[in-house]
Amino acid sequence: MKARSIWLLLLISFAAKVLYILSLSGYEHHLFADMSGYWERANSLYRGDIFSPKQWVLHPPLTHFLIFVLFKVLAFFRLFGERLPATLILFAFLSTCAAGWVYRIIFETAGSRRLAFWGTFCYAFSFPIFYYNSVILSENFAIPFLTLAAYLILQNDKKHLWLSGMMLALATGVRPNLGIIVVPFSFYLLWDQNFSKNSLPALSKFLFGFLIILLLLAAENSYISKGVVKSFAPNAGTNFFIQQCKPQRLVSTSKAYGPVFIQHPAFSRYPENGIFLTERPFFDQNYFFKKGWECIRAHPAGLLENFVLLKAFWAGPFFPVLRNSFGFQELTPIFKWIHFLMLFSLLFAFFIPGKRSPWFGKLILLVSIPIFTLAGSYFVGMEGRYLIPCLSLIYAAFFIFLPQMRKMRIRIAIGAGILLAVFLLNYGWEEVVKIHRQKVYQVSDLKEYDLERFHNPRPEGAPWSSWGNLIFWPPSQPVLLKSRRMFKASEMEISADCNDSFKLSFYRNNVLVGNMTVPVAEKHLPKCGLATRRLALPSSIAGREFNRILAQGANEDKFYSIGHVRFN
Repeated sequence: MKARSIWLLLLISFAAKVLYILSLSGYEHHLFADMSGYWERANSLYRGDIFSPKQWVLHPPLTHFLIFVLFKVLAFFRLFGERLPATLILFAFLSTCAAGWVYRIIFETAGSRRLAFWGTFCYAFSFPIFYYNSVILSENFAIPFLTLAAYLILQNDKKHLWLSGMMLALATGVRPNLGIIVVPFSFYLLWDQNFSKNSLPALSKFLFGFLIILLLLAAENSYISKGVVKSFAPNAGTNFFIQQCKPQRLVSTSKAYGPVFIQHPAFSRYPENGIFLTERPFFDQNYFFKKGWECIRAHPAGLLENFVLLKAFWAGPFFPVLRNSFGFQELTPIFKWIHFLMLFSLLFAFFIPGKRSPWFGKLILLVSIPIFTLAGSYFVGMEGRYLIPCLSLIYAAFFIFLPQMRKMRIRIAIGAGILLAVFLLNYGWEEVVKIHRQKVYQVSDLKEYDLERFHNPRPEGAPWSSWGNLIFWPPSQPVLLKSRRMFKASEMEISADCNDSFKLSFYRNNVLVGNMTVPVAEKHLPKCGLATRRLALPSSIAGREFNRILAQGANEDKFYSIGHVRFN
């Protein structure tokens, strides 16, 4: 296969990404949540707002600083008015560069142009890359920085090691969870020289490049925050706290830095986890690390729950959810599972039989990068987007390992069979639960909230919201509130959409106790939101034990929400 074929492939890939961004993504409507934050901070920086807390209080500043640099270039060429599409086109260009480095990694490691071409083709046209190129997120800088760092270290040229360290530090500067990757990089340099003294100069050069950039980033953060933030990542403690304590929402009402909230996608669907309110600013890392450790000591089972959260990388909510983007709903779940199966198959690379080739260490380094990223996410948050910067290296490792899979087909088949059995058992159990729900509650599409989560031990003195203020918004489907504790009551208070009526069914375990209807609020505006109503329980329910409540909309409005329920 001719070398010029790869240049044509990369050119077509870049053109396809630009076409997707400008014509199919709906990028004009994507400036909300994190995307809006990066964008507004870059614009504020361009206006000279260097020391404002919003520049450093929540996210590492490197991402919006890089966007600001692009703004200066565009202004020089009088293209500042086109800065949004220009920024996204830059992202497409950077991801195309990453695809070029994927080609070099596969070709120089496996020695096959054909293998390298098809590996690059699959990565360059993978939908998640198109999708992320259409939004203002830090992953778009992390992808080329991390891919180039891996390519340079695999060159086995000591002249490139300091640059590799710098690229990894820049990737860490925009996505701090990638910092843990310095471990497999360092281990590779030691392994390459059989852990002899000869490996120390190479390791020193790499770590010098890595640390000097991180120190410069920390110094810049200290400067723009006037000494308040002294690290390169102001939100590390916050992420640790969220992962260990698992609040649905974290709200800071700091008087000095204004009200700010964080809602992690992995826990956004669990309002029963409660809301953590604090007057401490998000960059108070000591405070949040301390609270995170308090959660671990008070509720050690949470560490096991973190392993369950690993499925969020493939089966959990995907941020950002942009349903107006072409292909999102159809292609996102397909590529999620393709990448899962690719990474699963790469685990067998650690067990290649017989005499190992010289490229074995390079393959293990590439496989270790997403594995260490997952390990780091165990402590600071698990979300599908955290693996996006590693996709280029997952593709590279997969196509390097592909020729070896034939030799290991029996082992891989056994592993795939075990994985399939686990999925079938899980699917079977979900179907059993669905049938049971339909039999007991006469509904199949049901959202469950476990109120016992509110009784988990919390950090002492932490102002967690109680389950009486539980927000179920927007269910727009039957909602089941469950508790192991039994309740008795004669009246209830409920807040719900004022212009909707609800049917409430009370159960003692799976036995129906009685039904009641929550009527439309007596006085309401056409769009009044939640309205609180205090109602007497009917005689069939009052004074009897119950521990489950099924709430369903009782009118034709398919979009409704429930705020809180409280008894007596």
